[in-house]
Amino acid sequence: MPNARKFILYMARYYAKQKYHESGENQNIFSDIVKAYGLNGCQGQPWCATYQFALELMAFGKEQALKNWHMTAKDYCGFSCFETEAKFKAAGAIIDRPRQNALVIFKQSHMGRVLSTNAKTKTFECAEGNSGNMCVVKTYSWTDPSIKSFCFIDYDNDRLTKEKILGAYEAVYEMAHNLMWIYSDSHAIPPCIPDRRISCDRLPALATFILGYTSQPAGGFTVYNMERYLLSWGWKKITNQSELQEGDIILFKLDGTTAPMWKWHAFVLTYYNSPSDIGKYDTGSNERIASKQPYSHVALDQWGDRTFYAGYRAPYEADALEGTYKITSAVNRKYGLDAEKKGDNIQLYKEYGNAQQKFRIVYVDSGYYKIVCGNGKVVDVQSGKAKNRQNIHQYQWNGTKAQLWKMLKNSDGSVTFESALNEGYALDLSGAIAKNGRNIYLYKKNGTAAQKWFLN
Repeated sequence: MPNARKFILYMARYYAKQKYHESGENQNIFSDIVKAYGLNGCQGQPWCATYQFALELMAFGKEQALKNWHMTAKDYCGFSCFETEAKFKAAGAIIDRPRQNALVIFKQSHMGRVLSTNAKTKTFECAEGNSGNMCVVKTYSWTDPSIKSFCFIDYDNDRLTKEKILGAYEAVYEMAHNLMWIYSDSHAIPPCIPDRRISCDRLPALATFILGYTSQPAGGFTVYNMERYLLSWGWKKITNQSELQEGDIILFKLDGTTAPMWKWHAFVLTYYNSPSDIGKYDTGSNERIASKQPYSHVALDQWGDRTFYAGYRAPYEADALEGTYKITSAVNRKYGLDAEKKGDNIQLYKEYGNAQQKFRIVYVDSGYYKIVCGNGKVVDVQSGKAKNRQNIHQYQWNGTKAQLWKMLKNSDGSVTFESALNEGYALDLSGAIAKNGRNIYLYKKNGTAAQKWFLN
């Protein structure tokens, strides 16, 4: 499954095909784009490097684009060919031959990007900005004497993961928000970018385009044809609200109708706890485009006149540990974690299979998971303090380290839940005693059965 790196290649060819030309003495849209993200756009100066970083921003968003180039917002130097090269050199990312998407540093202080390579002829295609004051694609030999170095960008692989899906949604919202796009229908391919118009349905249209779903009608799918395209790509339709999760595209409609399109609405979930507590990216108006997103702690149905129709989930490669489980103790597997029904504590209780003993484990990011209780709250370290006997309870999702856990696999098939607050502490059964109502707390990792749990 292609991802954002392929989108960069597409856009580089797009600007060359359009023969984009600067509007004046080094006046160009790419410097404006970079400046809109709060970085030095260097308007009025040579823009070959700025062009390449603008492509990176559009595909990945600011945070990831800077990481890709081994920079931070404070030390950003993506406008300088040789300073950029120095960053890659310090990171050990200089290579001796062209690879797709590598940056090409020329001796005359010029930058390009490798679009494709030909091992047989030892040549490569290079996308360049500010070449004759325009965007072009040229062909060079691998050993062209004008080339100083190649800077390799590690874009991982083509696995479609939840992080990449959420990253594409975020990158699209950043474009709309930072570049001040207008709320309106777009009829351009790629969706939105040429005419800078976006609506509720065009956000997921462009995000899926970035993820590689390029088989879209002019302007991308609309709320009227969105379902047909998503299902044709193998996306899963979800009609039960309790099964929704971050990364899902949501469709609402008015009074059960299918037309006209303005009676529908679409947005993207950034997280889901319950119908009354969600986060989302929403470009349904100029005000929403201009506001700080994602919206958080809002209701799934904010409008009153529209009703939930369905959610749609990309066929990403889920982590093998994701799922709904009963979590039983290695001390006695007849006892498991239990979310109090009339309180917020997490306790041990004899396994009897009700909703209080079913937990949904959801991968979040960087090896961490959240553990979602049946009521939509998550397993949380009370007060966010990592110390012995710190109580574990249920709390509304807020994304803090108190609610994130690493699942360390043990040789007996169990897992240990390590807290993101401090890797030296884990979820622990008080006193290693298996009986109803026994408390669960945080305790320094010790490898005992009190800290081992089986996912059933």
